[in-house]
Amino acid sequence: MRKKISVTNFIKPLVVASLVLVGACGSDDDDSTNVIVNPDGPQREEEGPISTRPTIIINNKIVNNVRMSVRRTTRIEENNFYMDWQCGNIDPVEHKQYIHAGSRCPTLENDLNGDGYLDAVELEQAVGPGLLALDSNPSSEEVDSFPAGASFEYSTSIPLPLLRRIIPATEDFIVVLYGVDPATPLPDTVASNSDNEIHSTIPIACKVFEAPEAPEAPEVEDSTTGGTTTGGTTNGGTTNGDTTNGGTTNGETTNGDQ
Repeated sequence: MRKKISVTNFIKPLVVASLVLVGACGSDDDDSTNVIVNPDGPQREEEGPISTRPTIIINNKIVNNVRMSVRRTTRIEENNFYMDWQCGNIDPVEHKQYIHAGSRCPTLENDLNGDGYLDAVELEQAVGPGLLALDSNPSSEEVDSFPAGASFEYSTSIPLPLLRRIIPATEDFIVVLYGVDPATPLPDTVASNSDNEIHSTIPIACKVFEAPEAPEAPEVEDSTTGGTTTGGTTNGGTTNGDTTNGGTTNGETTNGDQ
């Protein structure tokens, strides 16, 4: 059984990523950015407890209508990160999935050799290696099976401490989907970043998972002056009331009859 180290060998390391990551993706000749975003419409995905951004289709010269719909059950609960999504309109092959650090998906700006394709080597230079394999058992140290087929549903949970070892709590991360039909023609300039067959390492889609917002701080009672900070005691009768600005200081004694 192979070990999970990084997407370079399609294994996953439990390492802290200290990467400065930017994003990008691929396109037709008339589209200089080579980025296709799944349009809003009947298939618009619901926004769940963990917010995600629209699916970015990478390498639309190969595939151009990948669907990755994240369900509302993707959430953090009881010290676990629950992931739940559907993918469709893809080739009926195994599809590797990896978490990468970063807050944006790659674009054709990262196509370093200018061949119009974003391969795994160029993607890794843009967003770093895959940090966690989203296979049948993401918590294990071995490479297990990935989803396969022209469409699939993926539902799993990851212990939050494991995720936090690679992605800090306040940072977004991306999930990249890989794999096309081995019969798909590719130019010789497209490279693999591992010993895996090159078509299995081609990135086809990407989605940003946004860091959950911190909960609002509860209102704190001021035990020194009594009441709450904006309540009757601080701005009420004692400080700005009868004693300070009332009858004694500005009243009859100081500015009054005497």
